[in-house]
Amino acid sequence: PNLFPDIIPGDMLYQHVDYHNISTENRAGLLSAFKVGNFTLHPSAIVNYHHNSLESRLHVADNDLTLDHLDAGVGAEMMFSTRKIHTSLYLPLKYRLFRLNNRLDGNITDKNRFRVEPSLNFTYKFNSSHNLKASAMLNYMTPSIETLYSGHILTSYRQLSAYHVAGLYEGMNQHYTLGYDFKNILSMSFAGAEVSWNRQSPEVLYGSYYDGIVQRTISRRTSENGDMISAKIHASQGFDWRRLKIGASVTYSYYDSPLLVQDEVLRYSGNSIGVNADISLTPFKWLGVSYQGNYSQSAIQQKGYDIFPWLRTVTNKASLDFTIPGGVTLTTSLYHYYNNFNDGDKSFLLLNAEAKYTIKRFSFTLSCDNLLNRKSYVYSSLSALTESKAIYNIRPRSVLLKIRFRIF
Repeated sequence: PNLFPDIIPGDMLYQHVDYHNISTENRAGLLSAFKVGNFTLHPSAIVNYHHNSLESRLHVADNDLTLDHLDAGVGAEMMFSTRKIHTSLYLPLKYRLFRLNNRLDGNITDKNRFRVEPSLNFTYKFNSSHNLKASAMLNYMTPSIETLYSGHILTSYRQLSAYHVAGLYEGMNQHYTLGYDFKNILSMSFAGAEVSWNRQSPEVLYGSYYDGIVQRTISRRTSENGDMISAKIHASQGFDWRRLKIGASVTYSYYDSPLLVQDEVLRYSGNSIGVNADISLTPFKWLGVSYQGNYSQSAIQQKGYDIFPWLRTVTNKASLDFTIPGGVTLTTSLYHYYNNFNDGDKSFLLLNAEAKYTIKRFSFTLSCDNLLNRKSYVYSSLSALTESKAIYNIRPRSVLLKIRFRIF
């Protein structure tokens, strides 16, 4: 049905979209490197080319774009290795060309420049169990043709979108990490910690607004930076007793970023905390138990305003597998989800059961899904300064018999 009669004539909607991509990535280097002591050098040449085209027809609304992207240059990987230290630095020098051709009006936009995108990796081995790692990377973000069209496109029959963009752009991305790892294979002990910092200089910000029922995406040039700092600690321990394994991790993230809202650039910040735990156990040969749990909470705040309410979610997954006499395997699984932003019942519970029997080349599986006969699944989330909610109708209680067999 046509929900946009003021823009698109006719009673029924019909859209034709062609998207094409041709890509080739080529790198040539010397198999034998230049080596002096602990230092080695690997020179290389790079030629990458990507061609994208987007053509759409929606009654009176058309798009016909091509976007070409060429990277050509030389690179060198320098490595330094000893018994405890390994360092590698990759330095590619590239000539980069972008060309956007709007074939409807004959407008061609070019952007070309030289770019260096270095990456550094460092590892220090204290011994066979303890490692210290660090890395740094710089690269440039580029637009895709899906964010450069200006004519209307139906992203769904209920959503009509169009872009009013600032043209070709490049954004810079910097990423730094520092980590520590511990492992002891004999005792089945593993642990680690990592801290990372990511800075984005987008050059262009995107924002959306509605003129009636049409979603339009606009962009504005900016010199703002976005920063994200995250930290993670994880550990796991295995035991010979009943094949017991216990693992846990804790993560924390903080970000401060620019955002385009109602044609105005503003800043917002947020932080999130996540705790994960998992356990698996085989108390008997015929019985296996596993559990995974996750707790997370996050909040956002626009600069100069009060903080939004905290979003809290809890996810629990458990399964029980056992074999009964006669070779029948029974499996039960339980999924629980809690979201404090949901209306009404904030918890969702899903219970499934399955029985499987195999004889020679035949396999018979009888499954019963959604035993509690839940009708819908509701998911709420926070993104930037937007709270969104999705409601999915799910299949009611069902019983299914599956038969599989091998021919050979």
